[in-house]
Amino acid sequence: MSTTIRTLLNACHKARDFETAGGIVLGEILEEARLRRETTTQLRGTIHLRPGGENYRALVSREIPGDDVRDTGWLTPSSTAWRLVAQFDQPVMIDTTLQTATLDDGREVKIGGDASDVFESRGRLLERGATHVVGVPLRVTGGAIGGMISLEASDLASVGLPVWADFVERLQLLTDVVGPLLSVLPLRTDGPPLVDEMMPVVGEAMRPVLKLLSSFAFQSETVLLGGPTGSGKSRLAAWVHANSSLADGPFEVVDLLTVPDDMQMAEVFGWKRGAFTGADRSHDGAVARAEGGTLFLDEVDKLSLKAQAGLLSLLETRTYRMLGDGQLRSADVRFIVGTNVNLPEQIRAGRFREDLYYRVNVLPVHLPPLDARRDEIAGWVRYMARPCDVTDEACALLAKGSWPGNLRQLDNTVRRAFAIASVDLRGDGEAVRIGVDDVRAALALEQPRGGAPVTDLVEILRSAAAELAKTIVERSVSSETFDLDHARCFEALVFDSLANLTEDPKRALEMLGKGPLVASRNHHRLHKRLADHVLAFHEALDIAPDEGLLRRLRGAS
Repeated sequence: MSTTIRTLLNACHKARDFETAGGIVLGEILEEARLRRETTTQLRGTIHLRPGGENYRALVSREIPGDDVRDTGWLTPSSTAWRLVAQFDQPVMIDTTLQTATLDDGREVKIGGDASDVFESRGRLLERGATHVVGVPLRVTGGAIGGMISLEASDLASVGLPVWADFVERLQLLTDVVGPLLSVLPLRTDGPPLVDEMMPVVGEAMRPVLKLLSSFAFQSETVLLGGPTGSGKSRLAAWVHANSSLADGPFEVVDLLTVPDDMQMAEVFGWKRGAFTGADRSHDGAVARAEGGTLFLDEVDKLSLKAQAGLLSLLETRTYRMLGDGQLRSADVRFIVGTNVNLPEQIRAGRFREDLYYRVNVLPVHLPPLDARRDEIAGWVRYMARPCDVTDEACALLAKGSWPGNLRQLDNTVRRAFAIASVDLRGDGEAVRIGVDDVRAALALEQPRGGAPVTDLVEILRSAAAELAKTIVERSVSSETFDLDHARCFEALVFDSLANLTEDPKRALEMLGKGPLVASRNHHRLHKRLADHVLAFHEALDIAPDEGLLRRLRGAS
């Protein structure tokens, strides 16, 4: 066993955290690589931890000459190197200048040869003098790939030559020795505070996420934020923008869940007047509105396959066309995308393009659910309730609960507790104080997952339909009919209920997939149609309509 291997094993066994061990491992590897190549003027290395081969858990980087160990990944990783390592399950050597990759088994792979395989890292790597890159799989216990160790070399004298051919086997051996140990070390918890107004509460589980995103913020590559609904992806996307070099530019958000399939391209790219029926004026899309800033595309998995093709072209060429306009426009925009589903599973199901996945999966980070961040709950409760006070007992009770709806569900519960606590105030300026009884009352009103379970909801709807059917049968005895279109009154009731919950009729329409109508200011027509459905339903059953409901529908704007 060589001295280097002993040193690496001892470092991993003695280290208290991944960053410390990773810095020592990289130092040894880089020094050995330097001694093998006299023409190399600079070497850089990065250890990437990607459990399961997907989202980043941590990065640590080092450079020689110099002793710097950057524990948050100051080098943006080569997504091309990672993709090839993960795809072929073997080391890959990349000649950045010639845009070629050589696998460990001798096969050559041309990268950047066509529009569907742009070598997105090339310009960035050449800017920092990286003429050659090698990536080797970092395996965890059991042999699965849990990350990668990548090295970069500045070696202009060796362009076109196999710089790493005499070292890649050795590098893989060293990585195989330390990989299982590095993957189980805890992450460092010290360092500068990451709390600010946009992220006021950061617990132990979120700290490494924020450390990663703080280093990714200043990169231009796409960040993919994964995590369950309500876990705070929109807030984190805004945080990344605010901590980037584009902070002075606009931050635009498109929640694709609220945009109908046939309007997705229009919402993202915009349209010219007359581009389609109802387009009575030109409309800038999200890309144009985000020019010089950041565009957050949430629920990217909800894109239709046609819209996915459009987004792929935009990410590859950084150009686009508005609907109904032949002019090619450039897009100076940084992209962040969010999803709450497993995109590889969507690819296998034929619902998401594999080539688009590689474009958005450059810097993937996963947000843990709130149930895995219990040390944050009390802090979030006090933040959500400000400026009123919350007792320690109330916070403790909320911290014990389960929050499948994550921060969004917690926020709704705190709002409900605030309303309950406000009921008994005397109105003489007495401050609201949320106590444990208020929280218990709010939780008693809480439905599982923020509403009725889907199976129960279907039964509720079926029961309502059965009651209406009985009424229709009774009326048919006297030859009276009931037009099925009258049942569209239910649409009006759903909208009215959602508008009451959100206290924002426009937001309710957006949540119901009618965002384009709001954007084009045609939503008032929908309000009239909903009111007409209510009237028709009541007239068909010969009952008096709810005048308050009609006023709300007609007055919504």
